[in-house]
Amino acid sequence: MISVVLCGGAGSRLWPLSREEHPKPFIKLPNGRNLLQEAYSHAANLSKCQEIITVTNSKLYFKAVEAVKSLELGIPASYILEPFGRNTAPAISVATLNTIDKYSSEEIILVLAADHLISDQLAFESAVNQAIDLAEKDYIVTFGLKPTRPETGFGYIKADGNQVLNFVEKPDDKTAKIYFESGNYYWNAGLCCFKAGVMIEELRILAPEILKYSTESFKNSVRLPKDKFTIQLESDNFALAPNISLDYAVLEKSKRVAMVPCDLGWSDIGTWTMLSELYPSDNHNNHLFNSDKTILNDVNNSDI
Repeated sequence: MISVVLCGGAGSRLWPLSREEHPKPFIKLPNGRNLLQEAYSHAANLSKCQEIITVTNSKLYFKAVEAVKSLELGIPASYILEPFGRNTAPAISVATLNTIDKYSSEEIILVLAADHLISDQLAFESAVNQAIDLAEKDYIVTFGLKPTRPETGFGYIKADGNQVLNFVEKPDDKTAKIYFESGNYYWNAGLCCFKAGVMIEELRILAPEILKYSTESFKNSVRLPKDKFTIQLESDNFALAPNISLDYAVLEKSKRVAMVPCDLGWSDIGTWTMLSELYPSDNHNNHLFNSDKTILNDVNNSDI
């Protein structure tokens, strides 16, 4: 299995802690690691993972390499550099083309987001193994997270066991409560697993423009002279690839999608509240990101 880590983002949701050239994957957590390092660690500790490919913006390349090298995980790491972001469908498309070029169309690919947090490695590996079994049967597999609360900020998947019934957009408060109480709606984790050749077949049918321009960009890409494991994508064709997520381009249209229900201790760290919950609070409900460098005077209910 090849793990693909998508490392990008506009850096706007947690500004100024994250910003355009320091997006969320590089935010440090209480354990001293950043979110990209956490994603790498989770992928590297999967027993079936043989290589990790990072797809990231060329401007973030050196930050990503520095973060990964410091982990010393002992698993091959390679990079695909985008000239600019075009959303997840083109990114996954070029990573899939690269995997086929290097291995085969039968290779299993697991896609992770570098800006999400998973706290239960054992549950993660169990879910991945279930996903691999389904991917071997030519399914494109999503991961459905059991909701812990009515949530209006996430997309949902309605499912019956492994069978995906439909994808649902972010709901309003009333609808989110209905989803939460029904028991057959799951948060869409943004993880997926598939056989490389199956993804290319679905792109060819459902998103031919993405496949066309991703293929041309990949064919005309160059390897960095000092790092044969790093590919710089050609920009002219990549710019023509539709800027769209894999969910919209393929998953919501495909008849080959399955889902693994799971509970991974997952969070997308999408708000200051979610980030602050990772840090201990003082007696006045202040969450301190740099407690040794902070002096407080009459401060309550703050994230600092």
